[in-house]
Amino acid sequence: MPAVLADLLPDTARVEDGELVLGGVRASQLAQEFGTPVVVYDEATLRAHARAYLEAAPDALIAYGTKAFPSVAVLRLFAEEGLGADVSTVGELEFAQRAGVPGERLVIHGNNKEDELLLRSAEAGALIVLDSLDELERARAIGGNRREEVPDPRHAWNRGGHA
Repeated sequence: MPAVLADLLPDTARVEDGELVLGGVRASQLAQEFGTPVVVYDEATLRAHARAYLEAAPDALIAYGTKAFPSVAVLRLFAEEGLGADVSTVGELEFAQRAGVPGERLVIHGNNKEDELLLRSAEAGALIVLDSLDELERARAIGGNRREEVPDPRHAWNRGGHA
């Protein structure tokens, strides 16, 4: 297999007798069992990439963006490897929680968070990225009682050197 192609395919991909094999399963077998088109994720590749991110930034919270592919199975695999989840809807939060992502590894991010998402995220102990002063007031009104010192957003622009 050409190196360029090998770099694009999952770690377990190989060609046997002219047929693509993924994770030990022939593409024709996948097509026969699941029909086409079919999307295949390689567990070994996902785990290797998760470990590489964690190794590159051992003190960081690495969060999988659930918008990329909202799957409880993929989220569970990443949770097992120590990754968190970046969620922006109640449904994505439920997926992450069903997958076993602990609250301290949940990042709630998005520009249109509903009150239910803010409440459930606070109850889970998630990190909530507040995008506006209005959202901060809504979070306070909902009853988020966890307090952390954060810079006043009205002054953040100057701290970044952008007078």
